[in-house]
Amino acid sequence: MRVALCCAVLGCAVLLGLTPAGATPMSTYYVTAGNQARMFVLQGAALSSWATLEYHEDPISVSGGYVRTWLASDPGIGGGAEYTLSGTPTGTTYPGGAPSFSRDGTTDGAHNYVVGFDDGVVYRTGLDWSSPQALFGLPTDYDRWFGITYDAADNTLWTSMWFADTIAHWSLTGTLLGALSTGVNGMTSLALDPADRTLWFGTQGDLSEATRTFYQFSRDGSLMDTAQYSGLTNYDCMGGEFAVTARAIPEPTTLGLMGMGLVGLALRRRRRG
Repeated sequence: MRVALCCAVLGCAVLLGLTPAGATPMSTYYVTAGNQARMFVLQGAALSSWATLEYHEDPISVSGGYVRTWLASDPGIGGGAEYTLSGTPTGTTYPGGAPSFSRDGTTDGAHNYVVGFDDGVVYRTGLDWSSPQALFGLPTDYDRWFGITYDAADNTLWTSMWFADTIAHWSLTGTLLGALSTGVNGMTSLALDPADRTLWFGTQGDLSEATRTFYQFSRDGSLMDTAQYSGLTNYDCMGGEFAVTARAIPEPTTLGLMGMGLVGLALRRRRRG
């Protein structure tokens, strides 16, 4: 699909480019570009953005009328922050230091979640990103887990790989519920639209292109559409979320590390040539 896009940067509308109109994410899609200290908001056919307080604010959660970010780098060089949905800082900030170089985040409305790029562990934190608790480990090798998003309809998590094209579906105790292959490597900004429960993500594979592509997949692995956006050239879009609309009651308390044999059984990967 093609969309007509304009960008409102700190209240000033800036034309990013026009393409034939088409479908867009049904809900508002928040995408972080921490390397450039920018937050992008995809809302209907409009693309707006605001400047974040720090660089590297990539892990993201959206709930209760607020966007909350975390710092994806080492402690001591800045931190995350809380913003209104229109991008105004509330004055609440969070210390940096997401576990294991996490670059994406999600929330169930009571807790936030990240996945470690280096260790492949899913962590749960408070809404203020405090007290990271390891919930379960994912099969790890050179493919590395990157994206994460919460599904309020069945109280589960979805995670995506960086060096492979796999998105996997998990219970909050680490049971693999399914997996799909997208044919896209370098997936970023994984998010689930609560309006239709479709999965959305971008890719770093087209970082320098004039038009950046976001993909829409059904939960059974069918490509539904692609949305192309002008004006995102060279922005490292890493984290991504829609606002959570409901929360079930998940309280896993144990760390369920999964065996490597699961990779060959359930996570079929396709690589680019």
